Amino acid sequence: MQLSGTGSTFNPDFNSDSSLPYREVEVISLDEWIQDNPLDNVDFIKVDVEGYELDVLKGSEATIKSFKPVIFIEIAKRFSSRNFFNHDYQITLNWFKKNKYCVKRFNHFGKFVDTDTGTVPDGVSMYLAIHSKIPEKIFQDIQEHVSNYRRIKIKNKVEHHSIRLKSTLKYLSHKYL
Repeated sequence: MQLSGTGSTFNPDFNSDSSLPYREVEVISLDEWIQDNPLDNVDFIKVDVEGYELDVLKGSEATIKSFKPVIFIEIAKRFSSRNFFNHDYQITLNWFKKNKYCVKRFNHFGKFVDTDTGTVPDGVSMYLAIHSKIPEKIFQDIQEHVSNYRRIKIKNKVEHHSIRLKSTLKYLSHKYL
């Protein structure tokens, strides 16, 4: 594994900077960890592993089949600025289908899009995978929450900048008028 300097580890193909330090570390799969540390439930898994997505899914297969958690995963099909192409991209999406998961990608507007339609943007994209036993309405519910969050975030930014602008104008009017 290569270290990025920020604590991240990279598949060497994912990182175009070969001057970064290289360190071998021991890793174990989620399935191995859960075998040694039994859990009653796993309802959510977040995967952010810079090119090792398929390896993580394969190493979590028993856990995923047993608990059917919601999976939030970051995947890059290609990352042009790093000269990276993920040869396992389609295999990773097919892994989800094989295991009865519905997968949707967040587009740059924060909306869900089907993985079978449209082009995949350059760089990392966020995907949400939900087992078919869970109603697909959950995508709509999550989309609504994401939209509300974005709307509140934008409203708060506008209010913050409006207050700062009023304060600045008040200061300038006192100083120069």
